[in-house]
Order: sequence, then C-alpha cells, then structure tokens
Amino acid sequence: MAVQELGGGGMFCPGPNDVIIALMGVTGVGKSTFISHCTNKPIAINSGLQSCTKIVSVYQCELGGRKNVYLVDTPGFDDTNRTDTEVLTEIADWLTETYKHNVKLNGIIYLHRITDLRMTGSARENVLRFQSLCGSGALKKVVLATTMWEVVDPSTGEKREGELKTAEDFWGYMIRHKSQIHRHYNNVESVRRLIGLFANGAAPVTLRLEEEMVDQGRSLIDTSVGRGWEEAFRKAREKYDKELEELRAAMDRALREKEDKMASELKELEKHLKYKLGKKEQETQALAPGLEKLKLDYSEQMETMTKEEIETRVLARVLERLKLNYSEQMETILKLKSREEKKESTLHRLTRSLEETAKGLNLRVRSLPGLNLANSEDICITIYELSLTLPETIRMFKTALWAGNYTKRQYTFSS
Repeated sequence: MAVQELGGGGMFCPGPNDVIIALMGVTGVGKSTFISHCTNKPIAINSGLQSCTKIVSVYQCELGGRKNVYLVDTPGFDDTNRTDTEVLTEIADWLTETYKHNVKLNGIIYLHRITDLRMTGSARENVLRFQSLCGSGALKKVVLATTMWEVVDPSTGEKREGELKTAEDFWGYMIRHKSQIHRHYNNVESVRRLIGLFANGAAPVTLRLEEEMVDQGRSLIDTSVGRGWEEAFRKAREKYDKELEELRAAMDRALREKEDKMASELKELEKHLKYKLGKKEQETQALAPGLEKLKLDYSEQMETMTKEEIETRVLARVLERLKLNYSEQMETILKLKSREEKKESTLHRLTRSLEETAKGLNLRVRSLPGLNLANSEDICITIYELSLTLPETIRMFKTALWAGNYTKRQYTFSS
C-alpha cells in the first residue's frame, strides 16, 4: 500500500471516484500513528502532551484498485500550545476551501482513547463541537473508533466502551443517528478494515459547517459550532465567575476568622509574657540579698588576689636575683677549677723535670772523665744526700706552689 504525502494544508486534486477520509480527535489520541500504518515513510508521532500535527495534512493511500484513499490528518483539541479556537479555525478553513472546489469528505473517523478513566468536561465539549460541526445528517458517515486496546485490560476496556455507547452526552446521540463504533488495535489490519468501511462506494457527504459557511455565507462565530462554542464559553464564564465569587467570599471569611484568631492568640501571648515577666521580677527580688553577698565576696576575693599577686611578684624578683648570684658563683667556681687544673698540670711537669734533672746529675758525676771516686768521696756523698732529699724538696715545692709562695729565686740551685 503506497502512500504519497501531498503537503500540509495545500490543495490537492483527487479523482471523482477517490475516497477522502478525515481523522479527528483530541491531541494524543493516535491520528498520526493511524496514518503511519499506511506508509513506509517516517511520520512524526506524538509521545507526550504536545501535538505533532500543527496544520491539516493530507496523505494518499492506494488500496490496489482504481480508487485512491486520502487520509486527512487534523490537529487535535486540548493542545498545550494552541487554543481550541485556533484549532477549530484551522479545520474550518481547510473544509470550506476544499468544499468551494467541490471536494467533499466520504467519511470521518473520530478516534478516542479507551484508556481514559472517565469523560471529562472538556471531552464532553469536544464531542458536542464535533456533533455541531458535522450536523445530524452527516453523523451516519462517522465511525467512532476506540484506540489503545493494547495497553488496557479487556474487561476494563469493554466496561468503558459500554459507558460511551449508552451515555447520551457521550456517544449515545451519535449512535442513534447511525454512527458506527469500532475498535482500532494499532495495526495495519485494523487500518485496512476501518478505511474499507468508506472505500466501497461511500457517497460524499456535506457537513453542516460547510453548508453554513459556504452556501449560507456565515462567519465561523455564526455557525452552529460557533454558537455552541459561544454558549459553552458563556456557561464556563458563569461557572468560573461563580466559583471566583465563592472563593473570594471564602477568603474574606477565612481572613476575618484568621484576624479574630490572631487577635485572640496575641492577647494570650501578652498575658503569658506578663506572667513570665512578673515571675522573673519576683525571682530577682528574692535573689537580691544573695547577689549583694556575692558582690562582697567577689570584692574580698579580688583584694586577696591582689595581695597574693604582689607577694608573688616580690618572690619572683628575689628568685631572679638568686638565680643571677648562683650563675655568678658557678662562673667563679669554673674559673677556679680551670686555674687549679692548670697548676696541677704545671706541677706535674716540674716534678718530672726535677726527677729527670736529678737522674741526669747522678749519671754525669759518675761518668766524668778522669774522676777518681776514691778521692772524690765528698762529692759522691753530696750527690747522694741530694738524691735522698729530692723527694722532700719536691713535696715542699708542691706545698709552696699550692700556697702561692713560689718564687724563682728561692728554689734556684747554685752551680
């Protein structure tokens, strides 16, 4: 089944035996999806609350015979970006323009979601507008098709379908005027079946809107659908005005009640604060003697602390002086110790020198050439005595050195 898109809203030239079917319904009901089953070309499909169809678009479908089928995709009501008035004007302009060129619809497929939980006020208004647009004489060319059966429980769907059929302000009126009800299962077979209802010799039909606007020369607002629209607007305005008035009255009552309640709460709060303030004053008066005593104790403590601070400062100064004296004494001791160490070292060197001198002297005397010891007895005795007295001399020298009485002249040996 080949499909050729003829353009959005532009004129097209169908043959006398061709079939033209309009798809109508609210936004998101599945009109573009319905057409997508007739083509291998990509078609924008709505996946949210915003409509993909902004203007009337026409798609050509070949069913294998001499007849061509044209599907007219119309923008839906309840669009988030366009008002219902704009949508109605768009559809009315396309219908009247094609009707002037003797191009008429062979039928209308009105799609409705079976997943809708209930028929809202806006949904009822859309059904009434559709009835006024078609007129009672053209309702026999209308197929009411429910969609989205693949996502609903069958028993739930059948129950909702029954409600649509029996309710007069839903589909009951159109059914009594020969409109048909069918299910669309979102596949090619369902599309072929629904299109086939009009493709087998269905005569063209003139809609009431086309008669009133083209044949009678009325403006859109003066047509049946326009007057119905105006009447619905008037009722809606009366309803909203009434609700607004009730809301304002309720707000005034609530404000007065809130003011009275707030005034009462403020009085209670003032009473409570006065009570707490008086209680605090009583507690303060009861604490007054204790506060005076605390002040006196505080003054005495401060005075005692002042005396102790003075004594502490004096002791600190004394301690600093003692530290200074101790440092000076330690410095003196270290100097004395250094001097004693030097004296000890000097004494040690002198002692060794004396001992070596005595030994050398004894050796010299004994080794003098030509010396006759027998004739030099006195010299030997003298040297011997000197060697005996040498340790005592060294001791006396140490004593004198420690006493500080050593002089070079006193301990010089004569030659």
